[in-house]
Amino acid sequence: MASYQGVPAGPLSAYLGVREANRAGSLADLQMALKVQEAQAARQQDPLNMQLKQAQITDIQQRPEDRRLQMANTLELGRGRLQQQANQLEMTNQFNQSRIGAIKDEAERKKAADEWQRIYQQGQLDVQRGQLEIKQKLAEMKAIPGNEPLKAPELLHYIDKDGNHPAPGTTLNDVIQKGFKLASTQEVNMLLAGRGAESTVNQLDKYVLSIWGKEGEEKITEGMRRRLISGASLAIDRAQQSNPDLNAYEAFGQGTLAPLIRAIGEKGALAEGDIQRGINLIPKTGNKIGELPDTSVVARQKMKQLREWFNNALGKTANTPGNEGWSDEKEKRYQELLRRRGGS
Repeated sequence: MASYQGVPAGPLSAYLGVREANRAGSLADLQMALKVQEAQAARQQDPLNMQLKQAQITDIQQRPEDRRLQMANTLELGRGRLQQQANQLEMTNQFNQSRIGAIKDEAERKKAADEWQRIYQQGQLDVQRGQLEIKQKLAEMKAIPGNEPLKAPELLHYIDKDGNHPAPGTTLNDVIQKGFKLASTQEVNMLLAGRGAESTVNQLDKYVLSIWGKEGEEKITEGMRRRLISGASLAIDRAQQSNPDLNAYEAFGQGTLAPLIRAIGEKGALAEGDIQRGINLIPKTGNKIGELPDTSVVARQKMKQLREWFNNALGKTANTPGNEGWSDEKEKRYQELLRRRGGS
């Protein structure tokens, strides 16, 4: 073993050599640690370097393909949540159907059923529209194919500037290319209400014709005494159920038409007075205490005004059958308008 700085070889020289080596190693470690600390301090004191690194990270995060993937994933999560919402709605529907069926009073049961049906339909439309909106966005991103024909309930949610729906067989790519608008839930509600209103008023017209008679063959004429006699006759028919149209009309008017008027009024954000006015336009048969039946002339006038009420509430601008100056050409335009608006 070599001597250590003039110290003769031996145990002392060996000890001193090992100690110096350890000191040198410790010094090297310390110097290395200092260099690391200095480098870290330099990076912390170099905001430009940090900004550049952050910009690189941001650039990576915002690359178009990454943004597209992130959006697609978000939309898929949204579609999953909508499916959960749809499942929950169906479970609630089953529960409410059972609850409503247990209501003993027929009028209360009908009222509860109508109320829940409106809520249930609203929920279904919300889910359908949400699912379709996600589907359209995915198709626009080319994340899913958009060349499959839309289903009938999906077509209902699309309208063009003239209020027309896409034709059967139309695909998502078609509606995107042709500029069809994805209708709001309220707009779809009004379209559905328009169909129900037109069908309901047409049915009501048939009952009114049967009970009050057609023009020139009035069954209930003016005058207190005549109306009293007609009211008594209708009361007997009602008690004996000898006039099926009378019983069907009264159930139809109060059980179907009145809730429809109220529902359309609420969808169209009409004032309570406007809604009540629509309900008061249902021709009266004198089935309430202290009430006399309307005359045939009044009943027909009310039906004309009732159609106008629906037209105004649903935003229709055409005249209605029975107005002065009504012609075959106006009838054609009216029917075309009904078709566009979703009427029968």
